[in-house]
Amino acid sequence: MIAALAAAKGVTHAELAAVLGLHRNRFSDKVKGKIPFREAEIMALAAYLDVSPGQLFADPVALLTGRSSSACTRTLFALAA
Repeated sequence: MIAALAAAKGVTHAELAAVLGLHRNRFSDKVKGKIPFREAEIMALAAYLDVSPGQLFADPVALLTGRSSSACTRTLFALAA
């Protein structure tokens, strides 16, 4: 969700990496889940992107539809059957 929020706000990964004082590759590994974010990094990203910390990792389908992505997937499979 970090990538989607950044794109929506016109912010690059390089810019977010700089906010955290990280190399772009290290930041990319964190976004991909290879390396966990520290609490301070989460708070800094949320502040910079002007969102709540929870929104950084939220299910994008749920934010847009009010339903979880798994619920939407079940609905799609039911419709296809």
